[in-house]
Amino acid sequence: MNWIAKSVLVVLGSVSAVGGVFIGKQFSSRETAKKTISEVLGKSLIDPKITSYSTKWDYRKDKLKKAKEEDLVPSLAGLKSKNNSLTGEDIRNWCEVNVKGFEGDDEGKKLKNAASYCTFNIKDKMTGTPIEENGSWDSAKQKLKGIQSGTPLSQKMQSVKALLEQNPNPQEDALKQWCLEAYDKQFMDDQDQDLRDANSYCV
Repeated sequence: MNWIAKSVLVVLGSVSAVGGVFIGKQFSSRETAKKTISEVLGKSLIDPKITSYSTKWDYRKDKLKKAKEEDLVPSLAGLKSKNNSLTGEDIRNWCEVNVKGFEGDDEGKKLKNAASYCTFNIKDKMTGTPIEENGSWDSAKQKLKGIQSGTPLSQKMQSVKALLEQNPNPQEDALKQWCLEAYDKQFMDDQDQDLRDANSYCV
């Protein structure tokens, strides 16, 4: 091998080595650029420092009691195992600590848990008084059924309205079922169509 060929190999080897280090650094930087859970959930998060939110934490305590253990990260499963001694304050404390973790922690399970137990839901953000499961849904149903053709209506409300007016066999509980499911959905922002529909037809 002549000196020219040797020189080319040396240069290529150097570029390869340098390139390998550069790529490695790029990958490392990308890995360390993970978002925290609080950054991902943003304005959906309940502020644990606001003391007037105690009823919201109590609701999430009851929700945790009904959860499947396999869906929970170990620390939250440990709280669930407290059974009757579990408090809303336990949930608040868990959220305050764990939203500082990263979105990929526990293969993303911690983020899912935080979204379920540390965020506002649509019911929290409704401007009117939500109709409860055993409340009267007649007025709300009549309001939706009374919407005239051509009036702007979300696709979901169009579907619910169609079920209420189905002939034969109208599904009288269609609106109730939609509202009860919507109540527990994570609040995203004030422009969320589900929130708008709930404010219009679930009060």
